Amino acid sequence: FIALIIRSRIYCLLKDEMENLPSKPNYMTVPAAIRELQKIEMVRGLDGLYRLEHAVTARQKKILKAFGLDEEDVRQKAIELSQILAKGA
Repeated sequence: FIALIIRSRIYCLLKDEMENLPSKPNYMTVPAAIRELQKIEMVRGLDGLYRLEHAVTARQKKILKAFGLDEEDVRQKAIELSQILAKGA
């Protein structure tokens, strides 16, 4: 039941964002958006710190915008997670 509520919220946010776009991209559906956002990964470097593996793509930026986030938010969270993981190790 909770998952259905979350999916509905994601759907509404993506739908609202699609209305502002000139075309209807096929990556703005709930399953496609989740797959696209799963590509944002962190990897541990040789120095033991965690970093984003790749830069945030344009598609990911558009999806994040629907949620009120941007690339800087993702980078900041990655830095915070890296610090938490460094303390735990």
